[in-house]
Amino acid sequence: MKSKHQTPPPPTNTIQSPTIFQKVMFWTLLPSILLIPLWLFAGRTLFGGPSGWGGITYMFTICPALFLCHLLIFLVCLCKNRRCGKGCSATYHASYPLAMALVVYDTTLFLQQFVMNDGGDTGPSGSWASHHLGLSVAVSTKMDALLTICIFFLLFVIMFLTFTMELEEDYGVGQEALMAPLVTEEHKVDGEEDSVVKDSSSTLGVHSTEENVSQVEICFV
Repeated sequence: MKSKHQTPPPPTNTIQSPTIFQKVMFWTLLPSILLIPLWLFAGRTLFGGPSGWGGITYMFTICPALFLCHLLIFLVCLCKNRRCGKGCSATYHASYPLAMALVVYDTTLFLQQFVMNDGGDTGPSGSWASHHLGLSVAVSTKMDALLTICIFFLLFVIMFLTFTMELEEDYGVGQEALMAPLVTEEHKVDGEEDSVVKDSSSTLGVHSTEENVSQVEICFV
């Protein structure tokens, strides 16, 4: 017998599991606590760039501030994942907007070191781009200022996303788990129909038996 009950459609707001990209970007937050301040301090020298008082100035001003900011970002993201992911480190992730902002932020930090002008007691010593690419010091200085502004703006965006965006609590729940109540309901309806069919069949069987007995009695009479 065909079921008269309509099975409710599956939920349209099914929450997808976090992507590998989101998980990777979350775990980059831990090493970035130390690596990003170190990169700003001496990143350009790793590729043969000039060194001077700029790195020392960064070490006592911007680097400690970045260390605290990245430590705070990691701790907040970790607490949110522990609350929403039930303590399973395999599901730890960053929200997708935060992950994308981190990619742009890290890329800007990487490029800034190649145009950062440094100097010493004898005056400006230029940047990596001015020494190896022939870029003028004036253009390099403007690019350095532009990228530095972008870095601070992106850091503000990252802090904002870290504190305001909540992670979904249903991450890790698969489609099967969401469909389980629907399947149970469908089986329940089918079971009720089967019992009705069986009851009807047994009732018809009883009536048929009574009619046969009546015919036999009539024949004997």
